[in-house]
Amino acid sequence: MNTSIKEFVSKFKNILSDPETKHSFYMQELDGASQGNTASKEWVDSKGIDPSEYVNALWKEENEDAEALQMNIIAWQMRRPTSLTSEARAIERRALVDALMLEGKVESKPMLQFADTSDEDHLT
Repeated sequence: MNTSIKEFVSKFKNILSDPETKHSFYMQELDGASQGNTASKEWVDSKGIDPSEYVNALWKEENEDAEALQMNIIAWQMRRPTSLTSEARAIERRALVDALMLEGKVESKPMLQFADTSDEDHLT
């Protein structure tokens, strides 16, 4: 995991200490990524979570802490020179979400599986 992702996770991991917030955040991220580029769709598929769990989560899940975390991710990416292309932003976001979900490994539903990715090798 690259240093800037570690720093972000360290700074914001407490937001996800609540299982409901963590679940909401993850389902929203999966929903968004499932509508993204091919690599993002493959990332979602690799999680092994039934689409009925996350489809429309961006509209159905209402959690202020999860939404605040998403806004912080956007702000973090806008300040990073490696986030200049949409593909680079997608790679970073997937790596960041995986890192956040691995932190503490709190699962709010038994079917959730939090997997690590190798996308971080492409980050500087």
